[in-house]
Amino acid sequence: MPEGLSREEVEALHDAQIERYGGSPGLRDPGLLESALAQPLQELFGQLRYPTVPAQAAAYLYYLSRAHAFVDANKRTSLSCALVWLALHDLRLRLSHEELFDLTLAVAQGQLSLEETIARFENAAW
Repeated sequence: MPEGLSREEVEALHDAQIERYGGSPGLRDPGLLESALAQPLQELFGQLRYPTVPAQAAAYLYYLSRAHAFVDANKRTSLSCALVWLALHDLRLRLSHEELFDLTLAVAQGQLSLEETIARFENAAW
């Protein structure tokens, strides 16, 4: 199984968001964080459930924002993780800051399904 973002890396991204933009620090539920981090690179019958990097990044955004594992900054952290995952694979999204904000909010509020989120990432990745 490929190696994804570690809990320590995600917590560091979260801490950076809190330090830069404010909010309450802390991890609310370690189990929820671990579960969310396991999803993007999950394998079923020896095949990655999300076989493309954009789909994996979308899964980071979706599962982390929906898990609410942190006390605060869950949306910011989930978007940071998705963008970092893309950057680690030399990819970016052709979305404005406003589009990223709207996308992240829609995912966190349950207005976009995982499949819709993946489609947005697949279409916007370059």
